[in-house]
Amino acid sequence: NLAFSGFLKGGVNLDRQDYRNSQVVYTYEYVGASGNRLQSPRPLSPVRYNPQVGGNLFGDGILPVSDARLIALSPPSWLIPSATNLTDPNNLFPDQIVKETVKAAYVMGGIRPWKLALEGGVRAEATATEGRLYERSVAVRRGGKSDDLFGFLSGKYRLRKDLWLTAGYGESTLRPDLANLTGRATINDATLTGNIPNPSLQPEHASKTVARLEFYFEPAGTLSVGYFVNDL
Repeated sequence: NLAFSGFLKGGVNLDRQDYRNSQVVYTYEYVGASGNRLQSPRPLSPVRYNPQVGGNLFGDGILPVSDARLIALSPPSWLIPSATNLTDPNNLFPDQIVKETVKAAYVMGGIRPWKLALEGGVRAEATATEGRLYERSVAVRRGGKSDDLFGFLSGKYRLRKDLWLTAGYGESTLRPDLANLTGRATINDATLTGNIPNPSLQPEHASKTVARLEFYFEPAGTLSVGYFVNDL
């Protein structure tokens, strides 16, 4: 018996992602009641340890360490802000912001004539990014964009009732992590080097080719041999 069927469909999609990371770092020094950290040693508590893991193998297995709990319970005047709080880049430029907008459309279809089944389609994507960067202590906005077209095709053919041949080809992408698109630029004018976030980072692309021969046998089992190629 001959049978024929098919389908055709399409769609559009709009995706927006907003990334924001606000990170501040404040440290404090323990100065104790005297106001001088050199004259006020941090409170210690004995901790038992395993000599096989660390410490002095000939000791008694007890090691005095700083007691964070006692330090946290100290009067606020016993802790003073570190001078580095005023110059730490995390405190001067705390906000890392980037937004990504992806517009996409696709169309796909398939036909199933007799022993053969074919499906294929294309997907178009337009990606735009905009991020806030800090360059030489100045906040600037920079962006990037990329346009991609992906295709796929797959087929399945029944050689016998218990023997099938399948093959396919597809393309895909991996967009950059949003955290890599924003941040602070650190530039060393003496060595002419720098570490700069890049909102114009392009996505990674990949294609995959698959061919497989599948044999089904009773009562419930399968034996297959395949060929796979991934191109990144």
